[in-house]
Amino acid sequence: MWLHNRDSYGHAYAELFGLITDSYDAPRTVYRNDIGEPTVEVHSVRPAVRRTRHGGTRTDLVVEITQRRRGYFDPLQQMEMDAPGQSPIDCDLDGDFKYRAGCTILIAPDTQEVRRIIRTPGTVADDAELERVRKFRTGESGVTGNAFDAGLEASLAANTLTARNEPFAFLHEHEETNA
Repeated sequence: MWLHNRDSYGHAYAELFGLITDSYDAPRTVYRNDIGEPTVEVHSVRPAVRRTRHGGTRTDLVVEITQRRRGYFDPLQQMEMDAPGQSPIDCDLDGDFKYRAGCTILIAPDTQEVRRIIRTPGTVADDAELERVRKFRTGESGVTGNAFDAGLEASLAANTLTARNEPFAFLHEHEETNA
């Protein structure tokens, strides 16, 4: 894949996308390909059609890219598994959970312009983000709920602009403007 190229072009895009492509930048627990490079997984490339503010339509390509890392509930075991100088981790070994990081890219298909990059908070090599996910998965973070309401209930109750108490609907609600 061109993101693994050692030229400045591939490296610059990988950095912009929040991807780790150099082996020496990736902890041992990052999943790797057959030649030892951190894997870059393109999960989907699909069109998305939306309305413009002038009533026309615009098509973008939506590209989802992720990387995976083996996570361990015990931070000491994580440090041990990530310790440099050891042999590569067996590809069948999964760890306690998978930590994923990556991005979604919106590309204009006619001009090939990258219009937007939506990245995860950290890279797959980010130990602080791995720790945040570990605490969430073990219940130590105090955040409860799911992807739609993860601890947002109090802030939604304080919203006086809407009578809705459903976070997903709240995210997609828009205020009508009188013209």
